[in-house]
Amino acid sequence: DRLGAGDATVAAAAAEAAAARDAAAAPGVERDPLTALARLRSAEHALDAALAPRREAEAARARALARLPEVTATVRATADLVEGLLAAHRTDIGSTARTRLAEGRRHADAGAALAGGDPVAALREAERALELVTAARDAAERDVAAERDRRRRESAARADAAVRRLGGWGGSGGWGGGGIVLGGGGGRSSSSRRSSSSSRRSSSSASRRSSSPRRSGGRRGGGGRF
Repeated sequence: DRLGAGDATVAAAAAEAAAARDAAAAPGVERDPLTALARLRSAEHALDAALAPRREAEAARARALARLPEVTATVRATADLVEGLLAAHRTDIGSTARTRLAEGRRHADAGAALAGGDPVAALREAERALELVTAARDAAERDVAAERDRRRRESAARADAAVRRLGGWGGSGGWGGGGIVLGGGGGRSSSSRRSSSSSRRSSSSASRRSSSPRRSGGRRGGGGRF
């Protein structure tokens, strides 16, 4: 009565089971108890077979009612995570993550609408929603990581280019190398001028020293002639 209400197969099996039960309890059954027992067993098996799908459905409903809150909460948390990624990296995330997120939310809404009347169907929708929002999360994280790697490569390339430009200036003598060469050349020129000046002073001193004896000798010579 609880599981098979409205099911014609269950109703027929239940009627046969009731008849077998009544026959087994009727007066005179003791004359053929084996026949009565066989009829009871047959009726029981038929009733179990008729009720099996209903029992399975009832067990599935119980499992769905137990699992549905957990799946729904996971869907909600994952969808919120994807929304946060979209807000923080709006220009970095492509259409795949957005499409999967929208589909997941649609299935989640369908599951919520079915939860009261058909928890099994609601669980199916929630599990599909979980698959989609998980795919959306994975796609969003891949896009963010790819964009981060691209920017890192571009930054490294700009740094390398700057280093090459600086190296080119120093080698050409325009800024770094040229300054050093000019400064070094100026230093050498100044040193050369100082050396030349010193040489001239030394030559002048030598000339004066050499001229002094000649002048003295001339005076001595003159005195002798006098």
